[in-house]
Order: sequence, then C-alpha cells, then structure tokens
Amino acid sequence: MSPSKTAAASSTPSTSPSGSAQETAPSSGGEASASASRKAPTITERTLPAGALAQNEQNEQGQGDQKKKNETENTAVLLPVYTLSNGQKMATALSPSGNIACEIYVDRAQCSVLSLSESAPHVPGQVGVPGWSYAVNTQGAVYDTQLAQAPLATLSDTRGQVLQYGTRAGWSQFELLSEETGMTLRDTRTGHGATFNRDGITTF
Repeated sequence: MSPSKTAAASSTPSTSPSGSAQETAPSSGGEASASASRKAPTITERTLPAGALAQNEQNEQGQGDQKKKNETENTAVLLPVYTLSNGQKMATALSPSGNIACEIYVDRAQCSVLSLSESAPHVPGQVGVPGWSYAVNTQGAVYDTQLAQAPLATLSDTRGQVLQYGTRAGWSQFELLSEETGMTLRDTRTGHGATFNRDGITTF
C-alpha cells in the first residue's frame, strides 16, 4: 500500500522504545549510503483525523500573516504522521538544510545530525554509531541512540516536514523548535531534551 501522511497534533500512549525498527537495522555511514542499504518501512494504513484538512487550509491562508508574527513568536505547524508496519505511529521533521532529521513516537523522540555521522567514531565489533543521534523518552531520560542507519525522516516513504527557522512543531508530548542556530527537541512534561546543530549535541 502506498505511504500515507496524516496531519495531527496529538496521540495516545502505546508502545515502548524497543519496538522501533529504526534503532535496530545494521548499517553505517552518512545519509546517502544508509538510505540505499536499507528497506523503507511499510505504511499500513491511510488515516486523516476529523478537522485536519480544515486546519491545513487555515494554516495556508494564514501563512502571510504569520510571517510578521515570526519576528516576535514562533509559529506552530502540523507534522506528517505515519503508521509503520509494526503498528507504531511516528511524526517526522527536517531542518531547512536537511542536516537535522527528527522522528517523534508516542513514548520518545529523537533527532540526528547527519554531518556528525561522517565523523562519528567507529569501534570494531560495535553495531551502533555513537555521537550523532540523541533521544528523549517520556520518563525524561536523554540518551545516545547509537543509530546505525539513515533516519526515517530522510527516507522518501516517511519524509519529514521541513520546519523553517522560527517554527515549532509537536506531537505526543514532544516539541521541536527550529532556529538558525539549530534544532531543539524537548519533552514538554519533563522539560528535558537536547539541542542539535553542526557543531554538536547538547543535552539538558
């Protein structure tokens, strides 16, 4: 079945972090090589919450007015939400440069800095690649995912929404803020998260 996008702003809790296909597929390298070496997840359903189309139309109509508001406050946008073959739902986002890719699940969210993966240390015998992808879960833990493949937000079947600078977006209890200085991922309930840019990743 062809991939589906669903504009949404909230969800209900479901699965645990261990169920993510994103964190287990073995490969290495940057965005291009990893994308070519792994199979994109299968999208199993096409859903559209009531009122989503109206919300999108309102966002488009108000886009001109919101440009002025961006000077003093951040604009909230809707993210595409995908249903994966294992039943998990996931929202995805990208920075304007495409260098930062983020995936938000019900119980956790993570962002990856693609340029950092090129210089990430590789330890013989170690499956994961540390230092370029971090996550925060609903318990407030912030940790290195040691992601070993291209982020799902960079794949054509689960492509992320580009968040222009000065834009924020969220799903589940997680929020993203895109700025010229980088991307900030935050758990809105615990306040924990991380900031991501070309120079590195800072957790808080």
